[in-house]
Amino acid sequence: MKNSKKQIMAAIGVLFMAASTASNAALELRLSGLAVYDTDLDITWLANANAAAGTIFDDGLSPTDGFLSWDSAKAWAANLDISGVTGWRLPTTEIPCFIMNCDSSEMGHLFYNEIGGIAWTTVQFHHNSNYDLFRNISYSEYWSGTEHDSVNAWVFAFGGGGQYWRDKDNVNDPLLSPAITAWAVHDGDVPLGAVPEPAAYAMLLAGLLFFGFSSGRGLINKRI
Repeated sequence: MKNSKKQIMAAIGVLFMAASTASNAALELRLSGLAVYDTDLDITWLANANAAAGTIFDDGLSPTDGFLSWDSAKAWAANLDISGVTGWRLPTTEIPCFIMNCDSSEMGHLFYNEIGGIAWTTVQFHHNSNYDLFRNISYSEYWSGTEHDSVNAWVFAFGGGGQYWRDKDNVNDPLLSPAITAWAVHDGDVPLGAVPEPAAYAMLLAGLLFFGFSSGRGLINKRI
């Protein structure tokens, strides 16, 4: 019986290690998959990369294309309420990095370091498995919350990993320049989502139940 208990305890130890490893991953799902926490930068991304489409802030050529001016993008993010979580914003840009391989900004870090994008290549065609944590990632440019000057703001293009600036009033006319959309991010870990992965919890619970059942049987056998 002692040997069996040791084996069970060892198995539970492995489960704890597995749960710890899962929680230390660079990207972790939050809010039942509606958000993704980046443990490297301590920020949480909205899982839907085109959530602005069809909202009252969508002011593109089509009411459902998700293209916004810079002011509309900021207002959209500021008004987001995702499962009771508010306080969203546009990502920041680390300057003065310009054009390619700017992985120190929040979107650049996500593109190059987290989902495996490479310069000059649309992320839909080159990415790692973290890409599947998100949905509706566009090859268009995304607004940053960082200004370049009074007229322009920084953008990041998931259609090739470029970082530069655009006119804040650019909604856009696709015939003149690329369309710009928005992706929301939240500082820190979202309040309602800081929990271990469900699979790790299930494995741990199963191990604890098995240990409790075995211990109970041992006590019954001793009494008999």
